Amino acid sequence: MPAATCRILSLLLLVGLWQSALCSDAPLGLSAIHQLVTERKVSSVEELLSQLPTQYRSRFTLVFASRSLQGASFENPRVILYGADAQFILTFNGNAQDRGVESVEMLEFDPSARQFALQELTFRASPDGESSAEFSAINPEKCVGCHGKVSRPVWDTYPLWPGAYGEVHQERPSAAEIEGFEGFLRQQPAHPRYRHLMGVQAFAYRYRFSPTAREKYDAVQVESPNEELSVFLNRLNAQSIAAEIVRQEAFATHRYALLAAASRDCIDMEEFFPDDLRAAIRQRLREFSDLSDAINTRQLESKRDRLLPGSRLRGLALASSIDDADSLKRLRFMAETTLGLDTHAWTLALEKGSSDFTAPHRAIDEIERAMLDEVALGDRHVKALRVYGSPGGNSKYCSYLARQNRASLN
Repeated sequence: MPAATCRILSLLLLVGLWQSALCSDAPLGLSAIHQLVTERKVSSVEELLSQLPTQYRSRFTLVFASRSLQGASFENPRVILYGADAQFILTFNGNAQDRGVESVEMLEFDPSARQFALQELTFRASPDGESSAEFSAINPEKCVGCHGKVSRPVWDTYPLWPGAYGEVHQERPSAAEIEGFEGFLRQQPAHPRYRHLMGVQAFAYRYRFSPTAREKYDAVQVESPNEELSVFLNRLNAQSIAAEIVRQEAFATHRYALLAAASRDCIDMEEFFPDDLRAAIRQRLREFSDLSDAINTRQLESKRDRLLPGSRLRGLALASSIDDADSLKRLRFMAETTLGLDTHAWTLALEKGSSDFTAPHRAIDEIERAMLDEVALGDRHVKALRVYGSPGGNSKYCSYLARQNRASLN
């Protein structure tokens, strides 16, 4: 076979393998996107979208009122592609007049470091009509203002997502939402960007889906994209929070109290301190809890104000899921008191200074598991005693942690 033919066949094989990898369900990441854009000379958002794996183009949520660097509207929403587990997210919008239309925003979770990384990909057109791709630095300054110095996703807390289609969990959308989404559907099949989305009709069904009591009992209701994304992000954020705690220099000194604070069993945190400090700790924890509740009340009011007119709330009261119960308040109090951390930066909520950690699952349990593994590296007894945990704090596990913490402080 001639050498030139061999080279052509080899090139076709490599291209075929690369396309096969893109069409598979293999996870993406910042480096994979950089490689794709560089090697395939991708020159536009549209071209990039056309080459993404199906799992990303079929798992998304739509934002019609955006406060990010990318603008949005009813007919031209901001799209958040989150794949199978939200460990890698890409976002884009669709109106040439909106801000950020030339960019793709990306977020990646590193499971080994348990940290989030942000990067922006911008396609810039030159006077001669050519387009070039520019990658920002990791965690650029323009992103830090909203996502924090320790980068985290920004996504409204369950069960309200103002500005995203399906604003209220398991409620029929308002008339404005329905009309806006129908406008999006009319242009989606021919839109240069939105046409690459897969299963839009299924998304429309899920977004309108309000399960009956029977469907809830039979567990056949379909999880909305907003709820699914919330579950994924809160799980990843729990890992990030645990990693940030254990990285602190003072963690070794206060590890037993912090581990206890992450447990839903160990309630009496003042028992972890010497007698002369207990009254002050009890008072400060009470004040911290009251302040958190007040902040969350204001935040919920702000979220309600951002909902479309006509959205049905079923009289939702203060968001107080199990993830924002006393256990998480205790952990936040201990982290601020002993480590000097700003725990308001932990929340995914859009409102600044929020204490809202409402989520559809127990993130506190994931934080405890990660911290337990870290403490067990130097004390193998904690895992053995953990099985004796019991609500109310009168357990061998909590008593042991209290004794060890007092000894460490002494």
